[in-house]
Amino acid sequence: MKPVVQRCLRARLRTAGLTIVLLGAAFPAHAENARIAATATGIARAQVVRPITLTGIDDLDFGMVQSSGSGTVTVQPGNSLVVYDGGARAACARAQQCPQPHPARFEVSGERGRGYRISLPGNLRIAGSSGSGLVVASLTARSASRPAAGARGTFNLTGLDGFEVGGTLEISGALPPGHYRVSVPVIVSYD
Repeated sequence: MKPVVQRCLRARLRTAGLTIVLLGAAFPAHAENARIAATATGIARAQVVRPITLTGIDDLDFGMVQSSGSGTVTVQPGNSLVVYDGGARAACARAQQCPQPHPARFEVSGERGRGYRISLPGNLRIAGSSGSGLVVASLTARSASRPAAGARGTFNLTGLDGFEVGGTLEISGALPPGHYRVSVPVIVSYD
């Protein structure tokens, strides 16, 4: 073999040897990374609770009202206080002659010891048989378990509670006689 060819062959073998040495040095790094890696196990959780049930006992009733002009009738939850203002007043002088105003009453059941909240609409328009209407505003709730907590309550040890809903009937001007009613959506959910 000629010396030039021998030199080229030696140079290539040296390069190939260096490549083999470099590749051999790279594998321990991968092995080292495999020793550094770790595994762990996480936990997935869920808590299933008793569904909330809601039962209406009494409807919100503003009673029999006379109106000589604009006025309001307010029925408060948690007591029997009824306030007439402006041109609105009770139609009967004695309670035995007319239906008495009172708040709506509900029974609610759910997971014992858990808190719940009551959601009510802002204002509702009541349409009468003649097409004219009234507005029910300022709907408020008061639970038996937490009367000072606004629209919140707590289920007792048997998973029961109750609450009342009151509001204000707004009368704008003289209305024709008639029966006025509207559905009031009440939503109860866990806190």
